[in-house]
Amino acid sequence: MLALRIRRGGWRRAPEQWDAAEDATDDLAVCAALFLLPAAALAASYVTGGYHARYSILMALGFAGLVGRFLATPRAQRLGTIAAIVLSVWVAGRGAVAAAPLVSGAAPDVLASHPLLRSPLLPSSLPIVVSDVATFIQLDHYAPPALRSRLRAITRPQDEQLLPYYEDSSVRALESLASWHPVSVIQYRDLIGRNERFVLYGDPGWFTSRLSRDGAQLHLIGVTYQHLLILVTPAP
Repeated sequence: MLALRIRRGGWRRAPEQWDAAEDATDDLAVCAALFLLPAAALAASYVTGGYHARYSILMALGFAGLVGRFLATPRAQRLGTIAAIVLSVWVAGRGAVAAAPLVSGAAPDVLASHPLLRSPLLPSSLPIVVSDVATFIQLDHYAPPALRSRLRAITRPQDEQLLPYYEDSSVRALESLASWHPVSVIQYRDLIGRNERFVLYGDPGWFTSRLSRDGAQLHLIGVTYQHLLILVTPAP
């Protein structure tokens, strides 16, 4: 939005020459939609549960456009300069704090983002099946060895896939990687066929509904905004 205002020459005009009627409404509508649609989806997620953190990227873009529209007016130029300085200092400070562990060589505490895996109710010996690939990769790389050895990635059975022989590309990549690197990937039918208890962690998605359909008993251990921790006992 700021670039659009510069292109239209708005900042080259004196305040008395400013004509708000020349502003196009389509760009403002796009920014408002980018902000409001994810906001509506976030509100609905408290009922549907269907929201992912990456949807907030659109909300941030829309908000930035709306703020840019306001700061592009002559009366807000001084405020925009002050806001840009404050924001730059804040971003630089956050970046320095985030980079400090990398500079010192200390490994990040990944479990700080996954407090459920520190729960005293977490069984100490059962496998931990991580339902989403992104969480599995993070934990498999940064988790303590004792916990990492219990992690399993899960593949979706074919009848749960959207198309015949379709599987998420990231899961297929993990399966290929498992041939060369010690990554534990287990297929759903093999997991259930063992008739052994395990712990489900992550965003359950299709997993919990399929387990219930197959007669497994699910016991909720803990829940956060994005993750569930469930003790699963397969049907005999």
